[in-house]
Amino acid sequence: MAQQQMDFPQNFQHTDLKARSFTPSLDLGVHNVQGINVWANTAPRGWSTSYQRTKATPPKSNPPTVSVCPATPSNDTELIQQRMQETRIAEQEEQMRFQQEQQMMQMQQEQQMKMQMEQQQQIKMQEQQMMMQKQQEEQLMIQRQQEEQMMIQRQQEEQMRIQQQQEQQMLLQRQQEEQMRIQQQQEQQMLLQRQQEEQ
Repeated sequence: MAQQQMDFPQNFQHTDLKARSFTPSLDLGVHNVQGINVWANTAPRGWSTSYQRTKATPPKSNPPTVSVCPATPSNDTELIQQRMQETRIAEQEEQMRFQQEQQMMQMQQEQQMKMQMEQQQQIKMQEQQMMMQKQQEEQLMIQRQQEEQMMIQRQQEEQMRIQQQQEQQMLLQRQQEEQMRIQQQQEQQMLLQRQQEEQ
């Protein structure tokens, strides 16, 4: 907190109460710390030499000197206290504002962290979905390949069966032809034999 400085007059001197023969009781509502009536219309004067001293206080040759200072009204003190209070309130408000800003920054950071975590979770979910999709595609591709292989195998088997049937038919045909040939030979032989017999 910044303290306000007061400007004192050039003839201002600190009063040392120890140098005085006695310390009078002052009404601080009327007198200042120098014992001057700030509400009096007349100018302040020094202590009178005709003052009756008590027996306990020995007389001195020279009267005590009192430094004269312009009167300081109590309004200045109230003004200083008011300014100090205002400064204190302003500092408290500034501190509260700083705390609120820190809380806002903390909340923003938490929100950003939450958003980042949500984005990371979304990215992970997307990656998992993409991985599952790739696995499904790979499974479908493997299944198609297997189906194609099975189809090719069936086609091969069918071709083999057809080829076997064709071979069997050819074999039967050859057998039949052979039988026909043998039968023709036999018939020719029989015909020749009959001719010979007739002769």
